[in-house]
Amino acid sequence: MAGMKDLLERVASLFGGKNAEASLKKGKEAFSSGAFDLAIKHFSETLAIDPTQPNAYCIRGMAYLAKGDDRKALGDFTQTLRMDPQNTKALWNRAVIYRKQGEDRKADADFAAAKKLDPRLVREAPSE
Repeated sequence: MAGMKDLLERVASLFGGKNAEASLKKGKEAFSSGAFDLAIKHFSETLAIDPTQPNAYCIRGMAYLAKGDDRKALGDFTQTLRMDPQNTKALWNRAVIYRKQGEDRKADADFAAAKKLDPRLVREAPSE
């Protein structure tokens, strides 16, 4: 994997020497403080450096969802699930979007999958 590491370092140099972990951390901090635009920027940087970060897609999706951009959020949650099919946050949030869009079968399937993976998800699935 030395070749992959070299490639990632070269890509990082294109972004002013930033590394994916540092950008990911900054994105999480921005998200936690409610600075969703800044969080999206940091997660996008993370993914430009290392597109194999499912958490960056998931939390960026949550930031898009918080801003009301369901289309971008849905794309990020779906990408998260391609990389990490057992990500309950992505499943749950994607189900919320499907429910809002009136795609009840897709929503029910994602809610059920999330609850099966994490039985602690006892809250009721939104009806709208």
